[in-house]
Amino acid sequence: MHRPDLHTARLTLRPLTDDDLPHLVALNGDPEVMRFITGRALTPEEVMADLPRLTRSERGLGLWSGTDAHGFAGVWFLVPDPDEPVDKTESGEEP
Repeated sequence: MHRPDLHTARLTLRPLTDDDLPHLVALNGDPEVMRFITGRALTPEEVMADLPRLTRSERGLGLWSGTDAHGFAGVWFLVPDPDEPVDKTESGEEP
């Protein structure tokens, strides 16, 4: 399924790809980030081994790489709100 890039005033989100590996290695290798997720930093080999699963996530809208005016800003996992109808935007207005 093709997913278009998403744009806000400050961010661009695009579906995560293999090109994001260097950013994921840096992010997942940061002990301060990962202490809340896995309890420890991941090695580059662990991140590389997990990349195929991350780039083809089938839950929700999957994982997205975010950039801002300064470059890489992080990774977002986009899932729909189970309490909101699918045909409504985040503001609750009809599309």
